[in-house]
Amino acid sequence: MKGDKSTGRPIYDLLSVPSVTTVTSLCMTLSALEREWRALVGDRLALRTAPHALEGDVLVVTADGPAVLQDLNFKKSALVRKIRTGARIDLRDIRVELGSVARKPGAHAPRRSGPKAPPRAARVDPDAVESLAAEILSRYETMSPELARTIARCR
Repeated sequence: MKGDKSTGRPIYDLLSVPSVTTVTSLCMTLSALEREWRALVGDRLALRTAPHALEGDVLVVTADGPAVLQDLNFKKSALVRKIRTGARIDLRDIRVELGSVARKPGAHAPRRSGPKAPPRAARVDPDAVESLAAEILSRYETMSPELARTIARCR
């Protein structure tokens, strides 16, 4: 291996590169955080943030907008505690930066739970509207016919 001419030492001795085991450990820790991110921060924040890097005991998180950045900064201390206990990673702090958050394939907004609303009818039958409007007017005599028809169309 060629050395630096001024000192005669090999180039890799001159570079301050962390050991392979340290780099591997950081990558594995970051990978574990990426897998558990949704469980740690919740569905809403997981869609708009992502763990970006580990710099020693500081987690760098990317947020895709200023409001999300502020929200995550507000929840930072609770999140550090949650990561320490849940993911068992020794973390001192979180630094949030603005940037682009790459969505993983299949990542989408959480689905609404519960039954789906039935599809609306494409066209309202005018005879049914007039019939229902007449029924509404018979119950509420002071109501205007126009308001009764509007209410009938909404049902």
